[in-house]
Amino acid sequence: LPAAEELAASLSAAVSLGDREGARRCVEQLADLRVPLSVRVTPDVYPKEEIRLKVGVEDAQADASIPVAIVVTSDMTITELKDKVNRDYGFHPSLQTWVIGKRLAQGPETLLKDGDAAFLYIRSAQQAQLTREQEQYDQEQQRLGGEQPPGWECPQCTFVNKPTRPGCEMCSADRPAGYQVPAVYQPDEDEARRLQQEEAACQLYQQALEEERTRNFEELLQTDQHSLVPNRLQTDCPICYVLIESGEGATLRECLHSFCKDCLKGTIVNSTDAEVACPYSDNDFACNGKLQDREIRAVILTAGTSASQIGPSLRRSWWCSALLLLLRSSPWGSVQHSALTSLLLSLPPAQLLAFCFVSARQAIHEGMNCKEYQDDLRVRAQNDVAARQTSETLKAMVESGEAMHCPRCQVIVQKKDGCDWICCLMCKTEICWVTRGPRWGPQARRLSCLFVFYLLYYRNYPTPWRTSPRHDDGF
Repeated sequence: LPAAEELAASLSAAVSLGDREGARRCVEQLADLRVPLSVRVTPDVYPKEEIRLKVGVEDAQADASIPVAIVVTSDMTITELKDKVNRDYGFHPSLQTWVIGKRLAQGPETLLKDGDAAFLYIRSAQQAQLTREQEQYDQEQQRLGGEQPPGWECPQCTFVNKPTRPGCEMCSADRPAGYQVPAVYQPDEDEARRLQQEEAACQLYQQALEEERTRNFEELLQTDQHSLVPNRLQTDCPICYVLIESGEGATLRECLHSFCKDCLKGTIVNSTDAEVACPYSDNDFACNGKLQDREIRAVILTAGTSASQIGPSLRRSWWCSALLLLLRSSPWGSVQHSALTSLLLSLPPAQLLAFCFVSARQAIHEGMNCKEYQDDLRVRAQNDVAARQTSETLKAMVESGEAMHCPRCQVIVQKKDGCDWICCLMCKTEICWVTRGPRWGPQARRLSCLFVFYLLYYRNYPTPWRTSPRHDDGF
């Protein structure tokens, strides 16, 4: 068989080149092999333009033929012509008998020339021995072997969907991810209507989404104007278990936990830290959120709390010493908060345990904590002379070792007195003053901290049998 294929290709090449001797040798060798062949002129030699074939159609019942003009190509065979008539007019190929140029045309033959008269005689199904089952079978075979309609096949139910449909029309499965809609595809009327409806629905959705975003933003702005955010839903206070109606309680900004105002006031009054933590806790979780300054002011200063109630809490708390200067020069010293002002001004400096050396040297950061003031100071130092001097002073203190940056929040802290343990007022990180790093945790220089602790212990307890510390060395 491979030798016959090579000889057939050689014969085709020899005939194309006009090599008679080569063609004759190939024919002789093929004849010796006795292999069936199919010789046909290639379509490339025929003209590419279309021709009009005049056809007279008649059957046994007609008295005269009906003239019909069919547009065909010159390389079209009679078999292809029968298929075309079957597709266009519905006559089965077995019912068609063609007479072209006064001769009975056979299936493999081609048309002769433009303008040839052709006659199509339609036989009856009984005469052609064509049954309905045979016709349906032939139609199914043509559909299976013909060109598939454009679209994508559902991977679940195998239904062929239209190209632009995002999901299966039958089972709602997703369209294959790699499928691309043909660039030259033109959707039909139903598909165009569906696309318009989908586009209109998408526009309505985007419009509703934009309106919802605008409403949420306006609601956020309105909420931000309140120092204390009221609760929107009815809930139980997790501390006293009293039912809180909508708007009667308070929702913390940082953690969104809701409490009644009395419990929040009690938490602030009894807090031993100026940075009040969220009081929510249960068997599995303890919230580490913090109350903002304006929330504390809204609960304490506007709730009619007397100075005697919050006095012990203030004396136990860590306060910035700049608060004294703040009270002397700000609206806090008004009649409304005169009791609180008098209490704070009456506290001796020794009871104000925390010292904000930034504000004590330069400014009073009203409405800002130490971190916010230091960040604002860096910005103002670019144009303000006084702020630049303060920033340079702080930088010099850090370089000289009098102050340091907190290893966690980078706020400048300073040890005023006592041991080498200090605590950042902003993030509550425990810091070792000697190692200038965290006292505990994965980033702590534990060996250095233990060594410093050992030196302190050795100087106070030089021998194991001593039970009281030494005081002659200043420790």
